[in-house]
Amino acid sequence: MSILNYGVYVGCYGFPIRMEKYFQKFSVVEIQLPASFKENEENIKNAEKFFSKIERDEISVSLELRGWGKEGFKSLCKKFDLISCVDPFASEPVYFSSRKIAYFRLHGSYEKGRINYKYKFTDKDLQELKKLLKD
Repeated sequence: MSILNYGVYVGCYGFPIRMEKYFQKFSVVEIQLPASFKENEENIKNAEKFFSKIERDEISVSLELRGWGKEGFKSLCKKFDLISCVDPFASEPVYFSSRKIAYFRLHGSYEKGRINYKYKFTDKDLQELKKLLKD
């Protein structure tokens, strides 16, 4: 199954056929799963089933798993050559894929366990990010 046909695979027909030409230009596709998708036997099986069936051709897949521990996340990424997507201000990436690609999402600032999505990043924040990326 091609990643381009995933909507048909899961019964979701949200993307019109004409969108396929845009998918063909992508080099990375991000799959974001909610924190409720916990690291348990059923979800591990479902994730492995999905990633073992898709054909990616030249498209790298970035995965954002919020409800898993680092080791489980890393294991899944290594097994299926996925890019671990994280907010670098909150946690370190666990795997860059064989192409050595990093994919980061900057959500905002973290205050008292909550994300402030309206936060505007400062030059100081961006300098800190630059330092993190060099390390």
